[in-house]
Amino acid sequence: FGVQYKLRSEFVKALHRRFKQEGIEIPFPIRTVIMKPAAIEGKAARTATAEPKPAADRPREVLPDDDDD
Repeated sequence: FGVQYKLRSEFVKALHRRFKQEGIEIPFPIRTVIMKPAAIEGKAARTATAEPKPAADRPREVLPDDDDD
């Protein structure tokens, strides 16, 4: 398997060099989210007046220790 990874690495390096020579750039994926002010204000108002959620009725489970001493 060692040859496979070295071959792939060398191929990717050569590809990057060639792209740079040709002036080819691959942009990073970017997502722009634009929220309307009215939507933001409405959500803030609902959040501020919301009742707090009750805590769980049962305690959390405690996992046993894996100590094999």
